[in-house]
Amino acid sequence: MLDAEMNQCYWEILSARYSTWDRYLKFFIAFAASGAVAGWGIWSQYPGGWKVFSAVAAIAAVAHPFFVSSEALKRMSELVATWKEVFIDYELLWYKDGQLQSTEAWSEFETIKHREAHIDETRLPGSKRLLEKAFSHVLKKRGLTNG
Repeated sequence: MLDAEMNQCYWEILSARYSTWDRYLKFFIAFAASGAVAGWGIWSQYPGGWKVFSAVAAIAAVAHPFFVSSEALKRMSELVATWKEVFIDYELLWYKDGQLQSTEAWSEFETIKHREAHIDETRLPGSKRLLEKAFSHVLKKRGLTNG
């Protein structure tokens, strides 16, 4: 249950980070591209300026998908939802039979575990620091820390 909660927290943090980068890069690209065109009057005084500004906008537009891909953002959001569902299933099972003493509870646990095994987190960015942050958050939330 705690692993599922930690994974949910981790993917929420990572997704928020990449969504923020995505917003900033898109804003920068729009600003740089529109600034290059809208500022032609200003740039006439600085002939090399608009070329640099346009080049920066083009480089940012080309680099954007490599740093923050739409597919990765979509998959991270899906992982948040999936891990949240798994966590809720574990939590409900915990409240029903935390010791898994009944056959029904054990069967439900196995079903959740099998579902968890099919979660694909491959080919996505990761961060050890954010993983530790998510881990600490869950421990603190559950009152499992010493400090």
